[in-house]
Amino acid sequence: DSTFPPEISRSKKQSLIRQIARYTLLGGTLYCRGYDGNLLRCLDVPESIQ
Repeated sequence: DSTFPPEISRSKKQSLIRQIARYTLLGGTLYCRGYDGNLLRCLDVPESIQ
């Protein structure tokens, strides 16, 4: 697969694909799909402290 470095194992690729499936990048903003299917905006550390 050309999207991963060649030294990454097949099992590691599958694990990463499962982890990133919940995330979407829209207009430069990162979202995580919630358990109910809604997109939740990911916050950076300073924004989460406010």
